[in-house]
Amino acid sequence: MDGLNKNMKHVASYMPPVFKLPQSGDVQIQIFNLLGQQVFRTSNRYCAGAHRFVFDASSVSRDLTSGMYLIRLSYQNKIQQRKVFLLK
Repeated sequence: MDGLNKNMKHVASYMPPVFKLPQSGDVQIQIFNLLGQQVFRTSNRYCAGAHRFVFDASSVSRDLTSGMYLIRLSYQNKIQQRKVFLLK
């Protein structure tokens, strides 16, 4: 996937996912539980370069439990998805 440089990765269990953009653009980030239900969505414009996505689970209206979630990042019609763990 050229646009994302295949660099969205979970660095460590306590580090937020990192993604690199080759150029500025709109990025949509969605988080899903394992049932496929969307629990969070945001869309922002990012400049070119590396970025860390930090998710504050207390900012969502539903009470999220500890466990595995999927983060989907969309940029210029390209999509990457990674597993992450929420620990409370």
